[in-house]
Amino acid sequence: QRRQRDLAIGDVGQSNWEEVDLATIAAAKGRDFGWPRYEGRTLYDGGTPAPTPLRFPAFDYAHAAGRCAIAAG
Repeated sequence: QRRQRDLAIGDVGQSNWEEVDLATIAAAKGRDFGWPRYEGRTLYDGGTPAPTPLRFPAFDYAHAAGRCAIAAG
């Protein structure tokens, strides 16, 4: 069961992936969800540092699935 203070954060990807991140309001403030090192769960720019701690999205999908943007809240 989800708590009322949880957020579903729709994150439009760069080129190939869209994602949904889940976080409490407190944990979402200033959080680095992995860009530009990762696009979704896929390595995008291995030359950039990974956020610490690294937390992958709850859900991601490729543009190849026929969808090109995501919205959540």
